Amino acid sequence: MKKIIALAVASAFVVPAFAADVAITGSMENFYQDSNGTTKTEIDGAVVITASSELNNGLTIAADFNISDTIGDDGGNTLKLSGPFGSVDVGDAAGAIDSVDGIVEFQRILSTGSLGGDAGVTWALPAIGGASVFVSYVADSNTQNSAQEPGNEIAVKYDIAGISLRYGMADNDDATEETYIGATYSMQGLTVAIENHEDKAADATTTEKATVGVKYNTGDLTLAITNRDTKTTASGTTADVTAYSVEYSLGGGAAVFYENSSDSKTATEDKQVLGLAYKF
Repeated sequence: MKKIIALAVASAFVVPAFAADVAITGSMENFYQDSNGTTKTEIDGAVVITASSELNNGLTIAADFNISDTIGDDGGNTLKLSGPFGSVDVGDAAGAIDSVDGIVEFQRILSTGSLGGDAGVTWALPAIGGASVFVSYVADSNTQNSAQEPGNEIAVKYDIAGISLRYGMADNDDATEETYIGATYSMQGLTVAIENHEDKAADATTTEKATVGVKYNTGDLTLAITNRDTKTTASGTTADVTAYSVEYSLGGGAAVFYENSSDSKTATEDKQVLGLAYKF
């Protein structure tokens, strides 16, 4: 009987040959916000579980599970197959444009950057030198967090000597179109970024968001300022938002931050944020 118990205990610690490599990461942010005298506190967090294995044919498969602080789907749950062909991401995958944009996302809460949508399937082709190409497809119905219009996207990124150039376009089934252009340059803690995101409706009217930002990091301190100008063919400039932020690293993945934003077109859009963040 003792031998049987000992065997059972030993078996519990034997790692099967097909066991995956598993990593758990996450983040949590708690902040206080004042919007023209209206105040609130909010907490936002997520845990990401990533598992990967090598298949018999040498390919690699990986799964991402994103769990929100309310124990719900936080978006980004995907299954990825990688090999000599690059990688194919299915599920709530970042779309082609979403894979290259967001380079002016310098603020945690009051960010002025533009973001592309998710896709059902995204293929990242093998990189050649500093060039990367992404192709994605969005079906009529996808996972709950894939909010992009049905259609096809393609995006290109080229990196060389601290400079990164990005371009993307989407041709949607409802006759709408999306175009993205971005560039960033980094040197000795200084990053300058600019991007332009244009949505064209089926009736040819457009909404254009032009964003520029500067970020400087010195040791534990990071300073940033961004501006986004939004224009439509019907109304001209509808928003002109400037945001700046100060963040100080406390070490161990923790940081305190302050952010402020204002819109020159709307006086009631002044906002201030003070928060604490932790990443593990």
